[in-house]
Amino acid sequence: MSEREPFFRFDGQIARYLPRGGATLKNPDAQTPALRRDDRGVWFLEMTFTADPDHPSEIELTRRIPLDNLSEEDWQNLQHWYANLDFKQIIAQGISNGLEKIEDTRVQRLFMSLLTFLNPRQVAVLIYLYRAADEQGSTPQVCFESNELLEALGYSRSNDGRFPAEVRAQLNRDLVALHRMELVIPDPEQDANASRAVYLVKNILRIEKFAVDKGGRKTFDWQKAADYTHELADGYTVSLGFFDTIKRGSDYLLLSKDIDLKQKPNAQASRNYRMKLQTYLWGRMAWDDLQEGQYLNVSLAYLLKHLELFGNNKSRNKAILYEVIEELKREGEDPKSEGLIVDYKEVVNRKSVTVRFKINPNRARRKSSAS
Repeated sequence: MSEREPFFRFDGQIARYLPRGGATLKNPDAQTPALRRDDRGVWFLEMTFTADPDHPSEIELTRRIPLDNLSEEDWQNLQHWYANLDFKQIIAQGISNGLEKIEDTRVQRLFMSLLTFLNPRQVAVLIYLYRAADEQGSTPQVCFESNELLEALGYSRSNDGRFPAEVRAQLNRDLVALHRMELVIPDPEQDANASRAVYLVKNILRIEKFAVDKGGRKTFDWQKAADYTHELADGYTVSLGFFDTIKRGSDYLLLSKDIDLKQKPNAQASRNYRMKLQTYLWGRMAWDDLQEGQYLNVSLAYLLKHLELFGNNKSRNKAILYEVIEELKREGEDPKSEGLIVDYKEVVNRKSVTVRFKINPNRARRKSSAS
């Protein structure tokens, strides 16, 4: 049996950037969303996270949506609502409630896309696509059937055999968000002593093709569907934007193919703490160059920060965190199954608390040039 047989390859760069790229307005490093024009004259709706110097994983990162295809009316509406949104109130009320007063559907969905980007559901979609890429020959181009992806996410069909319209529409919106959003990140290969900073601008993925079954709809516009309607193509072909470490053959992660991607029924994606913690631990495995057999040491403060457990009741925050850690000691609903975490221990230091994790190599391991 080859090393890779029970695993699929997950790009090391995207593993590093997912936790930061999916942070929300609650994150203490988040700046207020902005409308900004670059030196080419293109406007963006963007959100920036300032660097936290205490760990290299807490990099400066901007996510932004290009606004070059807006009509004049859309642009005026966007400016109007941007000027009238209270982002502190949105944090307090919740994103859906905070944005419901926006009457323009397209503008509302643009803000929703920015503020909920790379939520745990979208991360599950992305994991599915990397697994499919590995099965299809380890190229960044992936073809998939929408219904198969929805099944992998754990959604149920209605009595007519179809998935509910809102579930289908949400998948198209997620795919278009992953297509449109640009990540602006420091170039990891730049010289730290150089006189200028170099940044990369990358998309998580790009939609290249879509397919609709004959005998059904005659036309389908996936961008219009994301902005205004409730539709989903029957199949898509996408190109994954982060694939370099897989091409190089080092500095990627090997993740178990039977990873549980199911979404809990009627649960908010933002409350999927299990996927949030899993995503953060993968990222730290990449950042910390974790080798098999080593322990992963993570500050308790960073764990709470990335699960966005910022409530005033600190004991409750910790209780939720450790409940999620216990969940990750198993995979899925089977209490006897082995999860990502084999064991963990809280280590109290003079000024901080660290959680020491033993990662299950049958669930995730890092492939470096040395391994």
